Amino acid sequence: MKTNQEEMKNDITAVKNSIEIIKSRLEEAEDCISELEDKAKEEIARLRREMMKSYNFTRQSIAQREEISILGATLNDLAKEKECLQACLDKKSENIASLGESLAMKVCSENCGLKEKFALESE
Repeated sequence: MKTNQEEMKNDITAVKNSIEIIKSRLEEAEDCISELEDKAKEEIARLRREMMKSYNFTRQSIAQREEISILGATLNDLAKEKECLQACLDKKSENIASLGESLAMKVCSENCGLKEKFALESE
């Protein structure tokens, strides 16, 4: 019976050793999984930062496109207003030129009339 007990002790020791080995391997696996989890969390955080940069860039790009569109429309409005003001200026310039010619003709005719009047009076 002693041999049977010794065999049982040996079997129990072997089982305990196997359990210790399995326990050690499980701890190593847990450490490895924990390390992988930390790396995955870091990668997710990095990807989120990149996505936010991309999102902000896209949002900024859209805002810039809208601003460019608004500036283009403003530029067109200003060009139309410039054309209108130029037409107005041209018309005013024509009126001034016409008034200048009329004034010159009036002055000339008055001067001619005065010359005749002085010529007649001197005689």
